[in-house]
Amino acid sequence: MDTVNPLPDGSLVHLRIFTETHSFEAPATVVHSQAFMGMGMKFREVQPKFEEVLRLWLPEATERAKEAHG
Repeated sequence: MDTVNPLPDGSLVHLRIFTETHSFEAPATVVHSQAFMGMGMKFREVQPKFEEVLRLWLPEATERAKEAHG
């Protein structure tokens, strides 16, 4: 997650992401933190309805990343 002030490694959060058509939420743990850059998080428990949202979003995010880097 891009943020200027990331939380420290090991912090517990409840992540919520919304788009016009879907939402996702899950508890997560900060596993990597770098000031002025952001933080990486690992989902702890993802409900089945939110797993489906991830399955929809991940291919799109992968394609956008490929377009941005190459």
